[in-house]
Amino acid sequence: MRKEFENRYGNLGKITWKNDIVFLERGRFEPMETLGDRAYVVYTTAKNRDDMIEYARSKPWKEKRQTLVHFYNNLEVTPNNTNANSYTKGMLLEKAKGKASLIGTYQKVRLGSEYWWSGASITNPDISEEEFEKNVFQIK
Repeated sequence: MRKEFENRYGNLGKITWKNDIVFLERGRFEPMETLGDRAYVVYTTAKNRDDMIEYARSKPWKEKRQTLVHFYNNLEVTPNNTNANSYTKGMLLEKAKGKASLIGTYQKVRLGSEYWWSGASITNPDISEEEFEKNVFQIK
């Protein structure tokens, strides 16, 4: 299974395996206006949020900057944010297609706190307080 997947999709991005779980990094965005911030878009077969969080924690983070890792479960609609032309499109996936396949987003903020945003909630700039309370929780 691994070899077949790598042969077929290896040209789409960096592939990392954890047992039988695949993480395929489709994009990485680092905005010019906030050097050090990063956002990754990853296709995964992971079903367990803890596996996704463990993978996300392997990504670089700088103090006073933030790292986002967006996880998708459908490779066909997983966007590539590498060449996004704005902060909201690259970091928050504004106007990205396939949001129904966005499992969730790991966020490590400027002071080191970590959050999990369920589904596509992080892509909603007008998220209500009620939706925020329902869909976002602090990991650490």
